[in-house]
Amino acid sequence: MSDNGGEFINTEFDNFLKTNGIKRRLTAPYCPEQSGIAERKNRSLVEMARCLLSQAKLPLNMWAEAVNTANYLRNRCPTKALSGKTPYELFNEIVPNVSYFKIFGCTAYCLDNKPSHKFSARSKKGIFVGYSENSKAFRIYLPDEKRFLISRSVKFFEDGNINSSIDIGELLIQNKNLNESKMEQEIAEIHSQNEVTEENHNKSSEVATRERNISPLPPVEKNTISLRNREVLRDVESKGSESAEFVYSCNTEIPIKTALSSADAQRWLNALAEELKNILKNETFELVNRPAKKDCIGSRFVLTNKYSPDGSLLKNKARFVARGFSQKPGIDFGETFAPVARQGSIRIMAALSAKLGTEIHQFDVTTAYLNGTLDEEIFMECPAYFKEILEQIIVNEKSNNIALKASNMLKSLNNGDKVLLLKKSLYGLKQAGRCWNFKLNQILNNFGAKQTTADPCVYYIKNGKGLTLIMVYVDDILFTSQDPNMLQKFKIHLKKDLEIKYAGLAKYCLGLNFQQQNGIVAMSQQSYIRELLNRFDMTEAKTVVCPMDLGIRLKRSDECDTEGLPYRELVGGLLYLATSTRPDIANTVSKLSQFLNYYDSTHWKAAKRVLRYLKKTINFGLIFKRTDEPLFGYTDSDWANSLDDRKSYTGFCFILSGSAISWESRKQCTVA
Repeated sequence: MSDNGGEFINTEFDNFLKTNGIKRRLTAPYCPEQSGIAERKNRSLVEMARCLLSQAKLPLNMWAEAVNTANYLRNRCPTKALSGKTPYELFNEIVPNVSYFKIFGCTAYCLDNKPSHKFSARSKKGIFVGYSENSKAFRIYLPDEKRFLISRSVKFFEDGNINSSIDIGELLIQNKNLNESKMEQEIAEIHSQNEVTEENHNKSSEVATRERNISPLPPVEKNTISLRNREVLRDVESKGSESAEFVYSCNTEIPIKTALSSADAQRWLNALAEELKNILKNETFELVNRPAKKDCIGSRFVLTNKYSPDGSLLKNKARFVARGFSQKPGIDFGETFAPVARQGSIRIMAALSAKLGTEIHQFDVTTAYLNGTLDEEIFMECPAYFKEILEQIIVNEKSNNIALKASNMLKSLNNGDKVLLLKKSLYGLKQAGRCWNFKLNQILNNFGAKQTTADPCVYYIKNGKGLTLIMVYVDDILFTSQDPNMLQKFKIHLKKDLEIKYAGLAKYCLGLNFQQQNGIVAMSQQSYIRELLNRFDMTEAKTVVCPMDLGIRLKRSDECDTEGLPYRELVGGLLYLATSTRPDIANTVSKLSQFLNYYDSTHWKAAKRVLRYLKKTINFGLIFKRTDEPLFGYTDSDWANSLDDRKSYTGFCFILSGSAISWESRKQCTVA
């Protein structure tokens, strides 16, 4: 008997039951009492997991680790139903060894097998969160690196307050705000890491294996090699900022209730006050009485941690957003489209910068969407903790105009039912991007910049002193000019209407690494490749020299034998890379993408081969240099090479300043 969960109602499970001669019975919907044994077991696991989390003072997003550990422990605990024996003993006919059990959540120091240099520490401080499924080792969470580690060589400190010095907010690495009821609903869907299997943790075991993690990435190696001529470009950045880390994988939302009840509650309250202060300063909304016949959309604060390139915490960041999903089309918003710069435009800008001997500079617009002007009348509910945040603004700002605004607003809140009337755009609104695009376009036009025909997010100025290019991607701006005075003029012009941050020479923008030295501009994605290798457990894989085995010609699988393989996820990750800075894998990835609904282990192996190739060529990228060669291109095609439909494949590549700026590899539409 089972419930009606999707994990039980599917063709694969039906075939399993038929093969084994099992007749299935289902419980009635919303009647958990009909499967009381399973439900009671789930409740027992949740109760133990709740106690583990409470004692360890760990955040709720660690619930999966706690449930797995609870299951592991219960399988090794004697039970009256089994005459005082353990499930492990009955299954394996061996009395389980429990001498290696440790207190969940205690401080643990694990051996660092790859220290950065001879004088670096030989251990890493972490938190014990369970036992490994596949190794005779322990699961350790490293808060400083935001990742999990499996290690045998661990020293535990089980005395004293558990994790009293650990910042709960820093442990929020999963984008889920799970409450207890949701946990109980989802326990049945968990494939426990610790089934009833033998786990004899003998101290002589030589197991120390890393698990898939979301750790900050190691620094970029010191060589960057061009795809075309394999030239070496020496890294000009310091070691601390060599790698523009894939840190947005760690920038997961933190529930406001959790943040304000953590040890860093005051820091989060200051971050909330800073965000609301900017909004009050910008006069984004005003406090009004609730309208009688007008719907109000919701609002909330989104909290995240912002990290530096070396993985260290930069600041606690809060953003005030509207719940735009409740807006009504034609009433609360009209057109919503807003363009962004194309990948090809970024490459062309880098190529022209190298050709003209200029440098690419980077700007970031603070709270960009707040600068747009609304055409519609939109009312919005006040967010949670609104009064507390206003009070904090008064404390922080003391007697200036912002404090006065906050004070008046606080008094008004106590005088009737109040809502917010938006006067300017806000993050979360359907039309926010479009409003911001119109505002920035007006500012750039006033500066004398004109939009290009090919890309509305690329602007140019041409005068007697040369060419100036400006590229916009939402709130990120790239700038390059032959006029030495144009950069300063551009800064002054932007500051008239916007609050901006000048980041200097572009180093990391839009997920791309930039290196500029001696007139050479290099674009690469080492950080992204490392993240892919980590995500698919290929960091220790053997490398290959070609992205695709020339002896294999892929064809559709008769049955899509997925086996839980994340094939589509991997191909999607490779597609982004192939269209950004790696034309050398474009043909292979294009062919892999044809089998997203007809793949098996052969296709999965071919996709992983691309990762092996990327590991070997992680420093390959696009290197643009000053040349006198004009724009030129290549094109070629095969003839009826597809085994499934006998269509031909076509590819092209255009080159400027010594490297590719545009390329594509695709199957033709008609049969050869």
